[in-house]
Amino acid sequence: MDDDLTRAFILAGGLGTRLRPLSGDRPKGLMPVGGQPFLHRLVDRLAAHGINDIVLCLGYGAPAIITHFDAVPVQGATLHYSVEAEPRGTAGALRVAEPYWASSNLILNGDTELTCDYLALIHTHRAGVAAVTIALARMEDCARYGHVQLDDSGRVLNFLEKDGMHRSGLVNAGVYVATRAALERIPATGQVSIEQEWLPGLLRDSHPVAGIVVAGGFTDIGTPDDYWRLANQS
Repeated sequence: MDDDLTRAFILAGGLGTRLRPLSGDRPKGLMPVGGQPFLHRLVDRLAAHGINDIVLCLGYGAPAIITHFDAVPVQGATLHYSVEAEPRGTAGALRVAEPYWASSNLILNGDTELTCDYLALIHTHRAGVAAVTIALARMEDCARYGHVQLDDSGRVLNFLEKDGMHRSGLVNAGVYVATRAALERIPATGQVSIEQEWLPGLLRDSHPVAGIVVAGGFTDIGTPDDYWRLANQS
């Protein structure tokens, strides 16, 4: 893939507080799943799809993560490191990585795994007019995540916060494709969340956001229970 057209960003700078009973001081991205650190697993998956120009957006535990990839490089992948000096939130971390922005930018949460065709998601985004295209997963119980409302054309109407109601719905699966112009809407300073501020702000300002429902499984490793569920499946 031409790196002047698309670059991938993995958001892996969080403190991983909920996972600390298992991880201790280890960065969440270095927790082992399927015999390798979870973050290495994500990079491997991108490279296998032909997406080989990848930026790791780091914060807590950055030296340990960089040391790992220096010692165990991923074949076929070129890694760049964007390290925030202070916690900026998920969208803020993308703003710190501005020197690496491309015309199309594939963005992944560093603590979730989604089985999907990344290239198909990118191609669908490029063929449309949306500022951001979001991969959505259908879940029987989306109480933990909130859910996303789409119209019949696949345009996002609203992001509904989690409210504790146990119901099926579409959830944000933590994989996005964004234009450079959409990323420029992220404030240059302060903590900014993708889910709570950046994406809802795009909708409020009439920048179209599209949703693509994917059939693959969606798992995160944010809590000990979720981590063990994925680790035992791998």
